[in-house]
Amino acid sequence: MKRTIILSILFLILSIKSIQGQEEGRHQIESETIIREIESEAGNKYELIVTLPINYNDEKTYKVLYYLDGWWLSELVKGSYRINFLANEMEEVILVGLSIKGDEEAWNKQRNKDYTPSIYDKEKMKITMKSGTVELKEETTGGAEDFIRFMKRVVFDEIESTYNIDKETRGILGHSFGGLFGYYCLINHTGIFKNYILISPSIWWNKSEFLTTENIKKIKRDVNIYVVVGKSESKMLIVPIRKMTDELEEIKNERNRIESKEYEGMNHHSILPIGIYEGIEIIYKKG
Repeated sequence: MKRTIILSILFLILSIKSIQGQEEGRHQIESETIIREIESEAGNKYELIVTLPINYNDEKTYKVLYYLDGWWLSELVKGSYRINFLANEMEEVILVGLSIKGDEEAWNKQRNKDYTPSIYDKEKMKITMKSGTVELKEETTGGAEDFIRFMKRVVFDEIESTYNIDKETRGILGHSFGGLFGYYCLINHTGIFKNYILISPSIWWNKSEFLTTENIKKIKRDVNIYVVVGKSESKMLIVPIRKMTDELEEIKNERNRIESKEYEGMNHHSILPIGIYEGIEIIYKKG
């Protein structure tokens, strides 16, 4: 409760300061956001929502945080970083949202395919499931490896050829299927990212087929991981996340930062504001 009140006050402060800055001709908390259009090898069109740090300088090298589901999380991520920047000593980070071009149905189709690391197994799960209006099945799931190749060959190249990026400290933020994708990168593509913000990750996927002790052992020991979930979410989601965070405790050392939290009264969507804010704070706060 106290944390929620603090965040509400910070959002109010941000709004007041933003209005004051505009009235006085100053933009002390405003960052430039650029939309860059790109296309995958399969012909799918995406947007990169690039938000530069205040006082961006071409001669400096910056950390980068890629966040999935930019189609609907862009304002939350940008606002959370700006509030953190006002309230804390934060590192300067370039924010890059990955977004499909299109409507809500196109967004659901994109995330169901791109973020899932295997084809949905209805026999194993014993249930037919939908995400949005899109049924999870062979044709609509299992495209994570293709999406990783797209990120490496197109997204990273586009961003890192334009801005001075510290490639060794790339970060990823994902919610739900996006969190599952982040976890999959953590265990199977260990060199892509160093910083992970996983919000209610769908580790339940295909009866938690990727949640094994062997996979946890593959994780590099110098990564930083923040995992958060709401206690009002389904047991199907919470139980494997708890198992995952217990396993992650085993790889804690002096070279990494691994934190997990559960919030009372939060569900799969209400967890987003506090999860994004705290994830950015924990991973990118100085000191």
